[in-house]
Amino acid sequence: MKKRVKLIPVYLLVFSLFAPCTTQASTNITHSTYTATPQKISISPRRGDVIEWRYKTVNGVLYKRKYNKTTHKWIGKWVKA
Repeated sequence: MKKRVKLIPVYLLVFSLFAPCTTQASTNITHSTYTATPQKISISPRRGDVIEWRYKTVNGVLYKRKYNKTTHKWIGKWVKA
């Protein structure tokens, strides 16, 4: 019996926390008269840079270097492959 008496406040707390909210706001909601005009906007995703390895042979040694095909610029330095 004592266990039930101790659990009553716990039950009340749990039920009060999960009870549905029944209060209503008494403020008047007014709608603005602004209306958005539709515009033709085309959004295209930005494509990433196209990067590839370029190779060359100097005195029988193979070298490689990254090349950005989008900006037509070299990336980094020549390294042995």
